[in-house]
Amino acid sequence: SRDRIRVLGASAVCDDSPEPRPMHPAVDGEGEPSAQPDFSAETYEQWRDVRLWTPGTYQVCWCGSVAGGACRDDEFVLHASTLVVHGPATEEQPQSCITGVVCTVKVRGSGMHEH
Repeated sequence: SRDRIRVLGASAVCDDSPEPRPMHPAVDGEGEPSAQPDFSAETYEQWRDVRLWTPGTYQVCWCGSVAGGACRDDEFVLHASTLVVHGPATEEQPQSCITGVVCTVKVRGSGMHEH
Protein backbone atom coordinates (compact mmCIF):
# COMPACT_ATOMS: atom_id res chain seq x y z
CA SER A 1 0.00 0.00 0.00
CA ARG A 2 1.16 3.54 -0.71
CA ASP A 3 -1.13 4.97 1.97
CA ARG A 4 0.53 7.18 4.58
CA ILE A 5 -0.37 8.89 7.85
CA ARG A 6 0.88 12.08 9.43
CA VAL A 7 0.59 12.84 13.16
CA LEU A 8 -0.16 16.53 13.79
CA GLY A 9 -0.88 18.68 16.84
CA ALA A 10 -4.23 18.85 18.63
CA SER A 11 -5.46 21.96 16.81
CA ALA A 12 -4.38 20.84 13.33
CA VAL A 13 -6.96 20.28 10.61
CA CYS A 14 -6.61 17.57 7.99
CA ASP A 15 -7.40 19.43 4.77
CA ASP A 16 -5.95 20.35 1.39
CA SER A 17 -4.08 23.37 2.68
CA PRO A 18 -0.86 23.84 0.69
CA GLU A 19 1.06 25.01 3.77
CA PRO A 20 3.66 22.52 5.05
CA ARG A 21 2.47 20.32 7.89
CA PRO A 22 5.40 18.17 8.97
CA MET A 23 5.11 15.29 11.40
CA HIS A 24 4.70 16.61 14.97
CA PRO A 25 8.12 16.88 16.71
CA ALA A 26 6.87 14.62 19.55
CA VAL A 27 6.92 11.69 17.11
CA ASP A 28 10.18 9.74 17.38
CA GLY A 29 12.08 10.09 14.11
CA GLU A 30 13.08 6.41 14.09
CA GLY A 31 9.49 5.27 14.60
CA GLU A 32 7.97 7.89 12.33
CA PRO A 33 4.94 6.43 10.54
CA SER A 34 5.62 8.16 7.23
CA ALA A 35 6.47 4.94 5.42
CA GLN A 36 3.99 2.39 4.15
CA PRO A 37 1.84 0.57 6.72
CA ASP A 38 3.24 -2.55 8.38
CA PHE A 39 -0.05 -4.28 7.65
CA SER A 40 -2.80 -3.43 5.21
CA ALA A 41 -6.17 -5.10 4.68
CA GLU A 42 -9.48 -4.12 3.14
CA THR A 43 -10.85 -2.70 6.40
CA TYR A 44 -7.80 -1.36 8.25
CA GLU A 45 -4.12 -0.47 8.10
CA GLN A 46 -1.55 -0.66 10.86
CA TRP A 47 1.65 1.24 11.52
CA ARG A 48 3.72 -0.42 14.28
CA ASP A 49 6.42 0.96 16.56
CA VAL A 50 5.16 4.55 16.49
CA ARG A 51 6.53 6.38 19.53
CA LEU A 52 5.50 9.79 20.86
CA TRP A 53 7.64 11.50 23.49
CA THR A 54 5.15 14.05 24.79
CA PRO A 55 1.72 13.38 26.30
CA GLY A 56 -1.17 15.21 24.71
CA THR A 57 -3.77 15.02 21.96
CA TYR A 58 -2.78 14.54 18.34
CA GLN A 59 -4.64 14.40 15.01
CA VAL A 60 -3.85 11.58 12.60
CA CYS A 61 -4.27 12.61 8.97
CA TRP A 62 -4.35 10.00 6.18
CA CYS A 63 -3.29 10.13 2.56
CA GLY A 64 -4.65 7.43 0.24
CA SER A 65 -2.57 5.76 -2.45
CA VAL A 66 -1.56 8.29 -5.04
CA ALA A 67 -0.37 7.65 -8.55
CA GLY A 68 3.24 8.59 -8.98
CA GLY A 69 4.57 8.15 -5.48
CA ALA A 70 4.82 10.08 -2.25
CA CYS A 71 2.01 12.02 -0.62
CA ARG A 72 2.33 15.81 -0.74
CA ASP A 73 1.41 18.04 2.22
CA ASP A 74 -1.93 18.95 0.63
CA GLU A 75 -2.94 15.28 0.23
CA PHE A 76 -3.30 14.41 3.94
CA VAL A 77 -6.94 15.45 3.80
CA LEU A 78 -8.76 12.73 5.75
CA HIS A 79 -8.94 12.88 9.56
CA ALA A 80 -8.32 9.21 10.42
CA SER A 81 -8.11 9.39 14.21
CA THR A 82 -7.58 11.48 17.30
CA LEU A 83 -4.75 10.02 19.35
CA VAL A 84 -4.56 10.74 23.10
CA VAL A 85 -1.18 9.97 24.66
CA HIS A 86 -0.93 9.69 28.45
CA GLY A 87 2.14 9.66 30.65
CA PRO A 88 4.69 11.88 32.33
CA ALA A 89 5.80 15.02 30.54
CA THR A 90 9.34 14.77 29.24
CA GLU A 91 10.29 18.41 29.65
CA GLU A 92 12.78 19.12 32.39
CA GLN A 93 11.17 19.31 35.82
CA PRO A 94 14.04 20.32 38.16
CA GLN A 95 13.59 19.38 41.80
CA SER A 96 15.89 19.36 44.79
CA CYS A 97 16.36 16.85 47.58
CA ILE A 98 19.04 16.60 50.25
CA THR A 99 20.86 13.34 50.93
CA GLY A 100 19.29 11.49 53.86
CA VAL A 101 16.34 13.91 54.19
CA VAL A 102 12.81 12.86 53.20
CA CYS A 103 11.52 14.94 50.29
CA THR A 104 8.65 15.01 47.82
CA VAL A 105 9.14 14.20 44.13
CA LYS A 106 6.42 15.48 41.81
CA VAL A 107 5.90 14.21 38.25
CA ARG A 108 3.62 16.13 35.89
CA GLY A 109 1.90 14.76 32.84
CA SER A 110 -1.36 13.68 31.27
CA GLY A 111 -3.60 10.82 32.33
CA MET A 112 -2.03 10.45 35.76
CA HIS A 113 -4.34 8.60 38.17
CA GLU A 114 -5.45 9.60 41.66
CA HIS A 115 -5.07 7.15 44.52
